Amino acid sequence: MKKLMTVVVMLCMVLGMGSMAFAQTGNVSADLWFTSHTWQEDTDADSKKHEASGMLTGVKGEFDITNKIGVVGSAVFGKTDDFETIPKNRGELTNLNLAVQYQVIPMVKAQAGFFTGGYNMTDDVTDREFKTSGLTIGAAVDFEVGDGISLFGEANYAPIVNAKEGDDEYKASTMMAFEAGGKYDFGQFAVKAGYRYQGFDFKEKDANTSTAATFSGFFVGGGVRF
Repeated sequence: MKKLMTVVVMLCMVLGMGSMAFAQTGNVSADLWFTSHTWQEDTDADSKKHEASGMLTGVKGEFDITNKIGVVGSAVFGKTDDFETIPKNRGELTNLNLAVQYQVIPMVKAQAGFFTGGYNMTDDVTDREFKTSGLTIGAAVDFEVGDGISLFGEANYAPIVNAKEGDDEYKASTMMAFEAGGKYDFGQFAVKAGYRYQGFDFKEKDANTSTAATFSGFFVGGGVRF
């Protein structure tokens, strides 16, 4: 967790300094994500599903290199409460995403990037840890609907995820993430709220079993523009 926090701080500093160096616009924001977490294992014999609530942290920064090309980075991290069906066990998510984005038309940007991180099911003694990484494709929209009020949305998909649990590899894994919400700008500052989802499907090639970890819920936060 300390390593991830260091990366997040460095990411925000790089994005902020890059924005000032290129004399272009940029922003950094942070939010609290009130999430509902589901851990599900499906086999030929049965299906097991465990649920927990939690509050995770989200951090995001972006800046424009030119009028059409920009860089965006984001991170989500934190632990949930105990699972309802497995006392003293909880889920932990760490995910860092970095992408280049290109404005296709006004208000719509295409994205391509890379993510890394992991998911850990832990009781603070034993861990079931999945390390994840992969290439992502996505899109983002942002448009003003009134004086200082705007709507935004973003979706990213990783069709091939490099997922490992110890020596086991899950080569047919995927990742999907999206968020949508509204924002109110007042001067250099802004407040935002919306809904976010992130899900992993861990699966071996040609296997009839799969394991899924999903996080979803509303978030609220604020940010600053450069």
